[in-house]
Amino acid sequence: MVLLRILLILALFYYLFRLLFRVVLPWFLARRLRKMQEQHGSRFDNFRRQQQKQEGEVTIHTAPKKGRSGFGPSADEGEYVDYEEIK
Repeated sequence: MVLLRILLILALFYYLFRLLFRVVLPWFLARRLRKMQEQHGSRFDNFRRQQQKQEGEVTIHTAPKKGRSGFGPSADEGEYVDYEEIK
């Protein structure tokens, strides 16, 4: 009797997992994929709207270099040393 009960429980788990992997998992993955596509599409639309400019408008985006204040060599560049070639 115990063996029959164990076999029925195993069969029940087997069919539940089949149902899970054939129906529920693809539904869940399709839903997540659709959400990711919507998020990506909205980001792309926002980026494209930012890129559209009026004719003649010029925008320059640069980040300031660290450690450079003014002219001359910075601390990590060293200094120029003049040398003579020896023959």
